Amino acid sequence: MFDTDEDGEIGPDEFVDFYGVFGLGANLARSIFVELDTNSDGIINREELLEIGRQFYRSDDPGSAGNMLFRPYGV
Repeated sequence: MFDTDEDGEIGPDEFVDFYGVFGLGANLARSIFVELDTNSDGIINREELLEIGRQFYRSDDPGSAGNMLFRPYGV
């Protein structure tokens, strides 16, 4: 769903598009993207996305990057 150009990576524009589906603004999406891009290389690759998902669903650490994924919804 995120990787619309199917290059195996999620860029900031793809992330903005994904968040836009939920009615959330581009500035918010870009700020969250920066938090999720933990190695600051400007993309989120498959391994990073899997780790983000793992953190979101399984981590007890409120400071983990994965908790930012749906933060606008207060999840």
